[in-house]
Amino acid sequence: MDIRYLEDSDSWRQLVADVKAGQRVVCLAGLVSGAKALILARLQKATGRRLAVVVRRNKDLESLEPDLRFFHGLVNGEDRGEADVFSLPGAELDPYSGASPHAELLEERALALWRLAEGHGQ
Repeated sequence: MDIRYLEDSDSWRQLVADVKAGQRVVCLAGLVSGAKALILARLQKATGRRLAVVVRRNKDLESLEPDLRFFHGLVNGEDRGEADVFSLPGAELDPYSGASPHAELLEERALALWRLAEGHGQ
């Protein structure tokens, strides 16, 4: 299927209009990871807005992030996936268990928060 077919659809135009108008939450469901990543990369380019993608589990994030990086670079004609796409993983711990997240996870989270605060990322 050609991506232009999607961009000619009423659903696509409505999604772009909603994001441009400032709608803070949109749901993109029913797609495999690669298709979702392509739609998100095209949506970011079409709207010019920074996007935050929320997934249910870190495992979902691990499969989506490389696809997002690839398609972001493809759509933008440059290899900026590492700089523009990054993740803020969840701790995935019961806050009442008394266990601490792994140090590597804490480092990833701190780096992602710092990059957001510095204005990096798309």
